[in-house]
Amino acid sequence: MGRCRHEEAVAHFRKALELRLVYHEAVSNMSQALLTLGQFREGWTRYEARWKLAVLPPRPFRQPWWRGESIVGRTILLHAEQGLGDTLQFLRYVPIVRALGADVVVEIQPELLRLAAPLARPGIRLVQRGNPLPHFDVHCPLLSIPGALACELDTIPPPGDELAPDAELVRAWKERLGQGGELRVGLVWAGNPQHGNDHHRSFRPLAFGPLLEVPGVRFFSMQKNRREGDDADLARLGKVEDIAPLLADFAESAAALCALDLLVAADTSIVHLAGAIRRPVWTMVPFSPDWRWMLGREDTPWYPSMRLFRQPRQRDWKSVFARVAAELAQLRR
Repeated sequence: MGRCRHEEAVAHFRKALELRLVYHEAVSNMSQALLTLGQFREGWTRYEARWKLAVLPPRPFRQPWWRGESIVGRTILLHAEQGLGDTLQFLRYVPIVRALGADVVVEIQPELLRLAAPLARPGIRLVQRGNPLPHFDVHCPLLSIPGALACELDTIPPPGDELAPDAELVRAWKERLGQGGELRVGLVWAGNPQHGNDHHRSFRPLAFGPLLEVPGVRFFSMQKNRREGDDADLARLGKVEDIAPLLADFAESAAALCALDLLVAADTSIVHLAGAIRRPVWTMVPFSPDWRWMLGREDTPWYPSMRLFRQPRQRDWKSVFARVAAELAQLRR
């Protein structure tokens, strides 16, 4: 799928499954190709093959796995399973599961606990991963919920108020960054280096160079995890104010995003944060995209406030940022 030939890939996976009935790797890869193509009904079903791979063992709960059956009057555990961005993207389903008549326990990563506090309400309880779990009758990983609900492309729920930024933090950040007539733009250039696709999705800070030539814009680095050479690149760029040391957690980052006019970032967790709280975000997408960004579109049904800027060919960030700079200049005007 590195060549974006997803339909061809699905056909090959189907042929492989005819020759080898038990082939979990093929099913898992096919699921991502199907989701990329927007074929959600089969894609979500096939996506469950990820639990058959050694890299993602299922949780050893004795309680049964929820597959969409009635849970009226029962307690369900919904638990984070992959990265922080995945959790941010799929927390929107928690109130939907609650509306099915169940009490809901949500286990999430500690980095997201303060941000997700508004999600706690009657019938929904938050638990930090690693802490003891209360009683529950059934469980479901967050990314298995769409499959259990038989979700289709046109039934993706928009982000709600699950992650509403703290009003006092927002006020403090607006005071910190000031008002003025300039456009305020946040920048993030890299994700977790341990991610298997990081070498495709991340780029160097110098890639932002064309943007910094646009007049009337203040730029703020929100990049938390720096790599060798990043600080030297920022020094060469100049004109970028570093607010990353002030971003203690995702709640703080959410408030900072509310004080900015736009986020321009690599495909990493902060674009999910911006989209989930409905802040304007331009996401830089590599030629072979993650399944959730699908193919050939500048928008995404997952986040109405997000715009996608795609590589026209592998490793071509130069043309992407030339276009982003032109669009930023237009936005400034």
